[in-house]
Amino acid sequence: MTSRWLSLTEAAKVAQTEFERAGKTVSRKTVSRWARDGKVNAERRDERWYVDPDSLRQYVDYELTVADATSNEPCDDDVSDEPEHVEALRVFLRRRRNAFLNELENGVD
Repeated sequence: MTSRWLSLTEAAKVAQTEFERAGKTVSRKTVSRWARDGKVNAERRDERWYVDPDSLRQYVDYELTVADATSNEPCDDDVSDEPEHVEALRVFLRRRRNAFLNELENGVD
């Protein structure tokens, strides 16, 4: 597990690099929204967001998998790839649940 968290700018560059490899784009604002919405494991320290790089990579993989699954182009993936996709979905849902519970506990609507 990586102990060094990325600044939001660094996280956006990592995400943009991965999306470019897949022929897609993502903005820094979108990565910021992922952090704010709890889609990636992130912390706000003072006025800045810091993102866990492992969490970011998992979510980027998930986003690219979902984008491939919903595109109109035929998919060359084998059925054997399904467990990774299912695991990525479970991680995503677990993070969303935890973010919701934290907001509920802190009184944020």
